[in-house]
Amino acid sequence: MLALAAAFVGLTALPAAADPPVEFSVSVPDVGVDPCTGEDFTVLLTFNIELHEHQNNTVLIIDSSSATSHGYEGNGHETAVTNQNHYISVFNWQAVNDETGGRFALKGKFKVDLETGEVQLEKFEFRCVGQPA
Repeated sequence: MLALAAAFVGLTALPAAADPPVEFSVSVPDVGVDPCTGEDFTVLLTFNIELHEHQNNTVLIIDSSSATSHGYEGNGHETAVTNQNHYISVFNWQAVNDETGGRFALKGKFKVDLETGEVQLEKFEFRCVGQPA
């Protein structure tokens, strides 16, 4: 996920967006660990992004969907702001496996200091909220 954040930080080099916002989608394959079973899985994340430029800030509004190799499907929402000094992201994603009843949630906030590259995770949570049958 931090790799995706780094990719979005690079978007600040785009020219200033006029109204309406710039809209685009990005699909990213990734790997993860199921917090309910501890098993590794692959996941395809699709992000539908609105990019807004406001003076010295870039605002990203991101709606996402996901599908894993273990049958989980989910969606989420993220809001991110980039200024000259920081990239700050607040996110909330959930996924469910209808066949097994497994459910997990990923939510939190992180901040990247663009001058030093330091990453601060705040209120990060990736947990099982419904055990598979």
